[in-house]
Amino acid sequence: MVNRVCAFQSWDTTSISLTAGCDLFMRYVTRTSALEYEDFNSAKSRLIERAEKFGEISCKARRIIAMLSQDFIVDGCTILVHGFSRVVLEVLKTAAQNKKLFRVFCTEGRPDRTGLRLSNELAKLDVPVKLLIDSAVAYYG
Repeated sequence: MVNRVCAFQSWDTTSISLTAGCDLFMRYVTRTSALEYEDFNSAKSRLIERAEKFGEISCKARRIIAMLSQDFIVDGCTILVHGFSRVVLEVLKTAAQNKKLFRVFCTEGRPDRTGLRLSNELAKLDVPVKLLIDSAVAYYG
């Protein structure tokens, strides 16, 4: 499992959240000393169980952050987003579900075009979104 997480981290070395998430995942999953005394299959089952629990905790945290952030999104506001974040998407998705009236300027996020991904997700939610070339932010600001 350690090798897979390390391989996952090396996939995108520019992502701070990916590195931090992988580090937290490894700490949470391997936090039990019982792993040292179990046979391989029991240890494997325990690691998988803890990994699934970590995923549940992460999803719950995104939902809580989205709920707590709703006071910061007021009707008529414009939100500038650079790149893609599951937390930011959850915040904006929750705001749209709460019938808040806002628009989003989303930078393309070159070279990997992560902003395009966020823009497409927001468009599916009928959130008014304008995709901008990264260098055009000042023009629209």
